[in-house]
Amino acid sequence: MPNNPRAEVLRFASHMETKLRANADKCHWREDNLSLFWFFAKASEEMKELMAELTVCKDRDFRFNMEDELAMRERIISECADVANFVMMIADTVDSERPERTEILMAGKEMNRDFYTERDS
Repeated sequence: MPNNPRAEVLRFASHMETKLRANADKCHWREDNLSLFWFFAKASEEMKELMAELTVCKDRDFRFNMEDELAMRERIISECADVANFVMMIADTVDSERPERTEILMAGKEMNRDFYTERDS
């Protein structure tokens, strides 16, 4: 693993951290005992939101309105950070440095429609 992450990685990690801190009032993903499929479903939802932002961007002409363009860029980056955070949570859950990973991996072993918890309501 490189000792010095690229500037792009650090900049994007900062966006990810901003989103995590904005949701710090929610339970930490390591403490909530959620299945990998729950994280995957949430990442998939965020991908749909990202696609919606990209579609709006594709359909708009920003050449004459810099404020709209900057706002759109921020929304796209924000959605990218949301996707990345849920994917990071999957990676963190299966990380070999976490001794409790086997138990977490076994929870939600079979993918079905019931991998959402009541806190999603």
